[in-house]
Amino acid sequence: MPLAHILIEAYNDRPGSAKMMLPQSQTMPPPGRSFELRVEAARAAFHEGRLADALQLFSELTREFPFNPLPHADLGMTLRRMGRTEAAVTSYNRALALAPDDPRVMSILGNALRSLDRPADAEKLQARALMMVPDDRWLRYNYALTLRDMRKTSEALRILSDLHAGQPNDPEVAWDLAITQLQMGDYIEGFKGYEARWHIERNKTGMCEGPHWNGEEIAGKRILLQSEQGFGDAIQFVRYVPLVAACGARIVLECMPELSTLFANIPGVEEVVIRGTGMPSVDLSAPLLSLPRLFGTSLATIPTRVPYLQTTQKLMLPRTPDTNLRVGLIWAGKPAPRDRS
Repeated sequence: MPLAHILIEAYNDRPGSAKMMLPQSQTMPPPGRSFELRVEAARAAFHEGRLADALQLFSELTREFPFNPLPHADLGMTLRRMGRTEAAVTSYNRALALAPDDPRVMSILGNALRSLDRPADAEKLQARALMMVPDDRWLRYNYALTLRDMRKTSEALRILSDLHAGQPNDPEVAWDLAITQLQMGDYIEGFKGYEARWHIERNKTGMCEGPHWNGEEIAGKRILLQSEQGFGDAIQFVRYVPLVAACGARIVLECMPELSTLFANIPGVEEVVIRGTGMPSVDLSAPLLSLPRLFGTSLATIPTRVPYLQTTQKLMLPRTPDTNLRVGLIWAGKPAPRDRS
């Protein structure tokens, strides 16, 4: 039987994504107004970020209404948001056992399995859900992301392209389409679509205020190159600084404090400012990760003049007498998301 008003977040259960509720069940009698009010209170806690309260409220509902799939699914969503994905899968499975033909429970369970690096299991569930509701936009989106995780990028690209064509102003779909295009080496279209990141609610970084550089003549102009993401992205994309300098611009480079000494040595950098310390006096600004689009980068035209980073400081490694130097290499980024390595 289908669920009634399950707490489902569209777009891969991502924080800040649009909410999508299931329609009212036509086969399950309503459990009563008291139940509905308690569910509403638990959801309010969830959406306000009071996850511990939501967890307690949904847990109470699952104990008092063990055969109602709705609180089990909502509890799963709360556990997922808290990073307890294994426990979330248990709750989703309970909901699916009580509503075995509900395609949306299948899809959110698939999302959780995908985050546990079980994409093959996720694909089976989400493919089954799509067979039941083949035109559902949200189910198709989740399925496309699972296909992409399985390196079935051509199939994922086809679905995401179709979804984007149907709703071109949907930033989540536009962004994931761009990511897929970049993975396939289509840098021209991929970096164009990557601009959708500025319209995603969960993107906590905003573009600097004031005029933005869109590729016009900038000789003699003072331009701020905005560092918008993490260490790796900044280190990767400062390779474009010499290209901006070659346009005759005076460059102010924003970065995190840990990178300031290194970045100050990049040719063409007039000033380095620490991210979050305020907007310097400039004529224009451009995000570092928008530079590939502005320079029309393709797979064949990636700036490859290396090394583009150097230091003037002599680095001294600690050594003990009469021992050989041992160097360790850590081939990974931060531990989340799971595929950083």
